[in-house]
Amino acid sequence: MTAVGETIGGGRGARPSGAAWAARVERLSREPTKISVRNLNKTFRIYKRPSDRLVEWATLGKVSRHSSFVALDDISLDVKRGQWYGIFGPNGAGKSTLLKILTGVLMPTAGEVELQGQVTSLLELGTGFNPDLTGRENVFLSARLLGYDDRFVAERYDRIIEFAGQRQFENLPIKYYSSGMTVRLAFAIFASLDPDVFIIDEALSVGDYAFSRKCFERLDEMRTKGCTVVFVTHDIGVIRKYCDEAMYIDKGRCIYKGDPLAATDLYTETQTRIPPSWEVGGGGVHTTARQIAAWREALPGDSRGIFVESTFDLPGASDPARPGDGGMRIRAATITNDRDEPCGAFGFGETAHIHLLVESREDAPPVNGTIQLVNPHGVPLWGTHFTLLFDGRGYQLPAGRWAHVVWELGVDLGEGRYTIDLGLGACQAARRVYDRLTGALKLDVLPATPGALDFVGHFRLPVRATVREF
Repeated sequence: MTAVGETIGGGRGARPSGAAWAARVERLSREPTKISVRNLNKTFRIYKRPSDRLVEWATLGKVSRHSSFVALDDISLDVKRGQWYGIFGPNGAGKSTLLKILTGVLMPTAGEVELQGQVTSLLELGTGFNPDLTGRENVFLSARLLGYDDRFVAERYDRIIEFAGQRQFENLPIKYYSSGMTVRLAFAIFASLDPDVFIIDEALSVGDYAFSRKCFERLDEMRTKGCTVVFVTHDIGVIRKYCDEAMYIDKGRCIYKGDPLAATDLYTETQTRIPPSWEVGGGGVHTTARQIAAWREALPGDSRGIFVESTFDLPGASDPARPGDGGMRIRAATITNDRDEPCGAFGFGETAHIHLLVESREDAPPVNGTIQLVNPHGVPLWGTHFTLLFDGRGYQLPAGRWAHVVWELGVDLGEGRYTIDLGLGACQAARRVYDRLTGALKLDVLPATPGALDFVGHFRLPVRATVREF
């Protein structure tokens, strides 16, 4: 499904950029709340044997024969009208349990859940299908289970079958359907409805490429009409591209909620490296003006001129969810031109100098610094690290020392706004990350003179052509 999220970046459902995205966030903040969850908790009792449950019942609970499993712990969230809200995390994190509570399938142990409007949920595709009935009969059966009468379904039946692309199989018992055909029919049924709130669990990757694209186009139509969509997925690309807000949960607890790019970046970091000492927010603290002044005073003159006060004010630098164990810290970053003047906009072919100010807080092994270029949809386009600049040996920085790192980046890029992620990690321990900042810098590429570009897309890559005439 990631391919769909990346390929149709120019479609109506694509995440807008810049002022358009800020305007959408502002507008949604004024919309009424459709889902409100406060301090939600769900605890399951685990019994080793069925008889243990009977013992507890017979003794009125005086004898305990169960262990407790906390599936959800103090979860709170608000979803506005028209929002796409994504919930993601590793297997067993509690995602499906949360959706089942939202839809009334499970009752919470503690906390409050309030939903406004008509709610339709798609938790398990194909649930309720009778394998001995035809596709047509199952469409009407499923609709009845959802509370819709036959007249309502008859008016939409042709649309459902065409959406599923199964006209030639509508009178065939679904026990002869492939698994892909079954889920296509199930999703087509739900896609024909017009609920106020649509809750989906792992159902956005159904079918092949063309059908997946149709699913997202239909969901985008529903969002345009004000439908609120809440879904669980493992597809990070979908979260980044479509969601207005996202929640990353693990072991039943909310690790981060808010901006989808920051949430998925944190998830990616924690899933690719989790050393025993790692904790969310390790070392992330607010930097005071006095600290910045002291740091700048200790810098060499040329570095002090580049790292002015504003370069220390990096997005996410004081975020409690800032990834990294704090062995090293990115204290400041900026972009300049060839004359070391602050510059955020470049023409095609110019050179951008990306400056990084790093503090070492321990005698760490050789450090590996990374930069990553990200497009407005949150898709990483390119990245590199400065280990290669030192012949693969990395750079060792003792505790208490600082380093001024400079990348010279040729702006052979297409017009647009890009963001730059910055990171520090250990060369000899691939799973150890010292620090990571998402969207720390912005890089604007100005429109080129008409006819000056010999490429389309994001990059100008080296290419050579040969022609043989005969």
